[in-house]
Amino acid sequence: MTAADRLTLFRLVAALLLPAVAALAGRGAFLALLVLALASDALDGPLARRLGQASPRGARLDSLADLALYGAVLLCVPVLWPEVAAAEAPWLWTLAACLLVPQAAAWLKFRTLPCYHTYLAKAAAAAVSLTGLWRLLGGPAWPLHAAIALAVVAAAEQLALTALLERPQADLHSLWAALDRRRRKGA
Repeated sequence: MTAADRLTLFRLVAALLLPAVAALAGRGAFLALLVLALASDALDGPLARRLGQASPRGARLDSLADLALYGAVLLCVPVLWPEVAAAEAPWLWTLAACLLVPQAAAWLKFRTLPCYHTYLAKAAAAAVSLTGLWRLLGGPAWPLHAAIALAVVAAAEQLALTALLERPQADLHSLWAALDRRRRKGA
């Protein structure tokens, strides 16, 4: 197991612990563990690439940890911040759809979860994470709404990739890169 895989595994374990932390320790402990988990998400991929340890297994583990983390957050926010969850309900449901629909489409087509890690998906994840934390700390709603709109675009790109690809592929930079690769292959 590589150093990057350990960071990703930490995020997966943190995601599984977040509901218990939310129930037993409250908002502060939840936020502390969440920030650590999000930091591991920001560091694991660059670390794997820098050390030459990027692998399909690591990409799959990263995608699974991301799904578990964001799912745990969506389950815990209504418990810890019911006022925020009520005010942001349509946006949170949209975000849940952005997480689940591309996963389901890839599962139905390939019988595996996607590990595309596109630039757009990375940007959306970072934007939703930062603006979501800000919103939980009392910040305005509009930055989170803008980030979720970006997540909708990223989910559409993931759906397009699933439709385009003949077999699952990991670490695609963008739909355009996949289209270019396909065009060059056919030429």
